Amino acid sequence: MNFNPKRILIVDDNTKIHEDFCKVLNTCLEDQSLKAAESILFGKPDDTQTPSSHEEPNYTIDSAYQGEEALELVRKSMLLDQPYALAFIDIRMPPGWDGIFTIKKLWEVDAELQVVICSAHSDYSWDAMSKQLDNSDNFLVLKKPFELIEIRQLAASLTKKWELRKRVNYQIQNLNKIVNERTESLNKSNQNLAESLSLINATLESTQEGILAVCREREIITYNKMFLRLWDINENLLKMQSPEMIFQQLAQQAEESQLFFSTLLSLYENPKKENIREWKLQSGKILELYSHPRYIDNKQVGSVFSFRDITERKKLEEQLLYQATHDSLTRLPNRILLTDRIQQAILHAKRYRMFVGILVVDLDNFKQINDSLGHNAGDILLKLVSKKLLSCVRESDTVTRLGGDEFVLVLVSLKNEEELIQKARQLVETFLVPSEIENHQLTVTVSIGISVYPKDGHDPDILLRNADAALYHAKEEGRNTFQFYRTEFNDHLLQRAELTTALRQALPHNELTLHYQPLIELNTDNIIGMEALLRWKHPTFGNVSPQVFIPLAEETGLIASIGEWVLKEACQQAKLWQKTVSPTLRIAVNVSAYQFKQKNFIDIVRSALQESTLDPSYLELEITESLIVTNSEDVLKKMSELKMMGVYLSIDDFGTGYASLSYLRYFPFDKIKIDKSFIEGVVHNTEDRSIIEAIINMTKSMGLEVLAEGVERKEQVDFLRQTPNTQVQGYYFSPALGKEECTILLEKQNAQEKAE
Repeated sequence: MNFNPKRILIVDDNTKIHEDFCKVLNTCLEDQSLKAAESILFGKPDDTQTPSSHEEPNYTIDSAYQGEEALELVRKSMLLDQPYALAFIDIRMPPGWDGIFTIKKLWEVDAELQVVICSAHSDYSWDAMSKQLDNSDNFLVLKKPFELIEIRQLAASLTKKWELRKRVNYQIQNLNKIVNERTESLNKSNQNLAESLSLINATLESTQEGILAVCREREIITYNKMFLRLWDINENLLKMQSPEMIFQQLAQQAEESQLFFSTLLSLYENPKKENIREWKLQSGKILELYSHPRYIDNKQVGSVFSFRDITERKKLEEQLLYQATHDSLTRLPNRILLTDRIQQAILHAKRYRMFVGILVVDLDNFKQINDSLGHNAGDILLKLVSKKLLSCVRESDTVTRLGGDEFVLVLVSLKNEEELIQKARQLVETFLVPSEIENHQLTVTVSIGISVYPKDGHDPDILLRNADAALYHAKEEGRNTFQFYRTEFNDHLLQRAELTTALRQALPHNELTLHYQPLIELNTDNIIGMEALLRWKHPTFGNVSPQVFIPLAEETGLIASIGEWVLKEACQQAKLWQKTVSPTLRIAVNVSAYQFKQKNFIDIVRSALQESTLDPSYLELEITESLIVTNSEDVLKKMSELKMMGVYLSIDDFGTGYASLSYLRYFPFDKIKIDKSFIEGVVHNTEDRSIIEAIINMTKSMGLEVLAEGVERKEQVDFLRQTPNTQVQGYYFSPALGKEECTILLEKQNAQEKAE
């Protein structure tokens, strides 16, 4: 008898699906906890019949692309005594048979074939499928898209179930064979009676199944001790009662008492075929019942019932399924369950003419918390977020975590969109209440994107995609708010996706250039440096604003390669200007937080200086204010290394973030650049003037240089001339120019200095 459970048949009209299954099912699992779980689930294998428990499953996988082809493979496998243990069957396979009809045909050839129905559609409800397949327990339904671990778990569980069933059948067949042989022997000679009974009894008692054999003459033929233990039955009562009375006693322990009794009685009175089914007892125990008709001389004389305790196996299966469908951190349902929950909500809303709300919730600036307080604090925050979300919804609603800091709420049975507006406002207000995390009071706001069934879609994927589009717009609107989906959002996202694709080609296609804006010493009006500013001219989009493409570069990680190019290009240009027109010119380069956090950032700076032969003191790196308040230990270490190299350091856009002047004492800056938002108000706002004067005076006392950004008007210049040794930058003196135009400016200044 072939017990090999590793033969699997994939039936799907999509070639890609076959390739995916082969990759998933023949890839070794590295998760040791899963191996341990499988050991508990399946028991210690018999070394003579199965691989070592330390070996991974090695499935033999065959493919069929239509139902007719699958039927021929199953017929061939049965003829060769190499049956398939499991088949993954697609529900739709045009132009041939659909999945349900295919399963029926396959079961006509091999009734024990385990089946997993794979579907991303709702052509059949569970009740409809179960009815068409005669309420068989030989199939499961798997919704697409599915997770890798889910496929592996189903393959492992169902092939093992198939193998166990085969072994039980084999044992029962052997038992019947032994019984028949010994019965015949008894008829021939009473001398062998004792030996035969002893052998039968030993066989019965050696198995782990509880065995009960009955004859058609309303008598109990035999049973074993395991049967008594599984059902906790007094042996004396068993000897005195008929099969029907025993069935009634067993049924009293089952949860579905009447159904269990009628099933046993039917199998006893009409023992025409084998049957296997799981039953749950009121005690919580789960038993697998297998029945087999008993024959003597090809005549049905009774039935043999075999009961196996599968409680622990079922618990472990449920645990593995729960782990596969729930987030391990928050214990919320994950993406696997989300689609099904949305689909069920849609069906209910369609039936009762109601609405479904899909809310995609994303935490604002969650990455800053992870970077500044660590991932442990981030995990604590995510758990608190899940509790807050659950407190805002009803039991009938669903809260899921998709991963990272993104959650999805499915609000069901809504009468109108006003209920959604109220719920969104409640969520925003709830998150304005600070949370205490590791002795820190944190207020973490949320941005919410909302789509509504049926207005915004009739499919879970479309509703989620539209809610995502609305979420993106909410973040663009300044975060801490919510947005309902509008059709134009998708157009905006499409444009953004096209721009992202184009940005990936900008550097290799030489579409990026550097412009330079002069840095002016206000006391002399001389150019003392240039700030390198990145520009992008696309052949189709034209000139793309840095305010648009710089954030895209940071989000996609392209800023790393682009930033390295900017640094090297700026250093080479600065060295060229020093050789030709301005020997002491300093070049300033902006450094994004993403760049600075790269492990090899110091090496990149060193390489740019070496290739250009630029003296490090003439390279000014501008660091954003927000960087120094997150992960400050690593920032300070890198800044110290740069200072040891001789690089000049400045803090950009000072006053717009969280840093204060006292904070600067801990970092080796050489200059601060006052943000233009302060400079704009110095003409008419006495408070802004006082702030600027205080910043300049305190900064000078700390030995730092000061530069005012965004100087555009004469009145601003006149005010700044009254401050000591201030540098300025802005359109009043010059916009950002190409390198040729900057060269002309430097040549004019050089000529004036020589004339004087």
